[in-house]
Amino acid sequence: LNPLLVNRVGGLFDNLPWATWSVDPQKRNRDAAGNFVEERFHMGKRDAYNVLTGKDWKGRSLSIGNLAMRAKYMLEGEVAQGDESSKQMSDQTVLIKRILEVQRKELQQELSMYDYDLAIARQDDDYDAMDYIDVKRQACVERLESVESNIAEVSNTKEESVTKTFLGGILDQVASMTTDEGENAAPYRGAMGYAPMIDTEKDLEA
Repeated sequence: LNPLLVNRVGGLFDNLPWATWSVDPQKRNRDAAGNFVEERFHMGKRDAYNVLTGKDWKGRSLSIGNLAMRAKYMLEGEVAQGDESSKQMSDQTVLIKRILEVQRKELQQELSMYDYDLAIARQDDDYDAMDYIDVKRQACVERLESVESNIAEVSNTKEESVTKTFLGGILDQVASMTTDEGENAAPYRGAMGYAPMIDTEKDLEA
């Protein structure tokens, strides 16, 4: 059953009626005027996939925001124990750079999705959809530019200048960006249509 649920092979998961998905707290299935966009642009399948793959499990989330905060909690724990050596900061820098690179890859994929949807809307002369998608695409471009800037900053900072405050600030930015600066923060764990809830240190201990 699992391959049928996950893989794009025309199985069960692919053939569920996602166009009728009604859970839409962000109103992503509506245009700027509040009208429903065409069913082919609905986000139900992606939202359900995120839940089924466990992106928002308490203390076990593999979302970019939670990976960033997990690294921050580790960093704070090491500093609290008096371990703020140059090697420790260097190891954390490598980890943070990898997290940023994964975030960049996710945003590049998201941008490709918007480009694809925009091309379809242009082909159909659907101007309402074009305006809606273009706004989402521009926001994605801005987030991608911010991540590129963070990667460059981490890469160009001299090893002896790396501090817990510097690294922690970068990780906070990563987590904040995944929830659209809090605008897409989930009201409760597993809420459909929202970003995965950011785990606390206590959640990781559970």
